[in-house]
Amino acid sequence: MSDRGPLLHMVAVLPPPVTGQTLVTARMATAFGATGRLRVYRVRKGLFRKAWSVSKHGQLALFWIVAALRSLGRDRLYLVPDRGSGLWMLVVAAPLLRAGFHQVVLHHHVWGYLRHRDRRLAFVLWLLGARARHIVLSEGMAGSLAAAYRVPPARIMTLGNAAHLNPVSADPPPSRPLSLGFLGNITADKGIMVFMTVVRILAQRGHPVAAHVAGPVDDPGLTCALRAFVAEDPERRHLLGSVDATEKKAFFNQIDTLLFPSSYAHEALPLTIYEALAANCPVLATPMGAIPEQIDPAWLLPVDGFDVAAADQITVWQDDPAALHDARTRAQRLWHAAYLRDCAALDAVLQQLAGATR
Repeated sequence: MSDRGPLLHMVAVLPPPVTGQTLVTARMATAFGATGRLRVYRVRKGLFRKAWSVSKHGQLALFWIVAALRSLGRDRLYLVPDRGSGLWMLVVAAPLLRAGFHQVVLHHHVWGYLRHRDRRLAFVLWLLGARARHIVLSEGMAGSLAAAYRVPPARIMTLGNAAHLNPVSADPPPSRPLSLGFLGNITADKGIMVFMTVVRILAQRGHPVAAHVAGPVDDPGLTCALRAFVAEDPERRHLLGSVDATEKKAFFNQIDTLLFPSSYAHEALPLTIYEALAANCPVLATPMGAIPEQIDPAWLLPVDGFDVAAADQITVWQDDPAALHDARTRAQRLWHAAYLRDCAALDAVLQQLAGATR
């Protein structure tokens, strides 16, 4: 690493834990690292799984102090604002960040505090003043940030998550019965109960489908519910657990449609949806966060009544293979457009923050 010019100090949570946010952060670290002007402070779950919140905040505080002492007001800091108690940590650290860095770059992955003005974040941005720069995931997030916190548009960079994936040119043949997939952290607010209801509705209608569920589950109650769900039709229903990159590719080759019935209040721009589109897989999802900017409007279904609406659409695709083929084609086009747009945006961010492109 050269000693000339300002550094970009990255203090952020990196895998583990494995989430869409941490995966994007890791890929941002790779992109910035290629410029030769990056110093990374890795906040990790590691051995502190049972006290992760305390460990995370403690690591953040320590690394912010270390980075500020190294910077002495010369360099940039990259961070990912947290929600809840994490915003209180940012309030406490804000004077240090203002004094320690020439510029603070906040990469926003949370929609909740952008949709409604949060006094804690408002205080942080007021204190940082012109030192603050922002990366958001969508145009909708950019508009909310500007409106809620009176941030000048010139200080906001929009960078979607598609740039952090590799293009996939897979077009698996349709399976019979149709196969539905659920991928992600398996929680109630991510929609796993709704997913199971959709599959059961279709079975009751005489339109059974295969169901593949992939992802970690930590709730014993949900584990029992999933096992009972699989036991109802073990030939068609499969619980896969956590999947790595190779297994994820196989997962998308097994399904025709991804369901994303999230009611998660802080949903932003799910990486999983882009992974599905890249595999020519249409996505039926709720209009949470920036999801309406990712998928075809016809695939957006209401949180209340998602189960019936999804079952209706899947029945159409079961009865009309040509319509399903058209949906696959639409998915690929959406992915291709998002990938080109976000790769160009990533180059612009690298140029602005590190003076280099990939």
